[in-house]
Amino acid sequence: MELLLASQANPNLVDNLNSSPLMEASKAGSDRAIRALVQGGATWHMSTIDTAAALCTTVFEANLPLLRRYLAAGARADAGDYDAR
Repeated sequence: MELLLASQANPNLVDNLNSSPLMEASKAGSDRAIRALVQGGATWHMSTIDTAAALCTTVFEANLPLLRRYLAAGARADAGDYDAR
């Protein structure tokens, strides 16, 4: 991944499942990859509603490590769902 970033690979590509390198690094538990991607220009790509859903799911599942990684990857902690909760 670091070699790809050094070669100017786009760190913000999203696949057909709406997943990005930051999402995959977060799910894989790779703090090093998250840091490298953010330093390489990657940004959180999910909509506010989708971000809220992802954060709520991690809280519901009591997955604090994933929640921390999502926040480190750029997810906004104040993201609200369809009714701004």
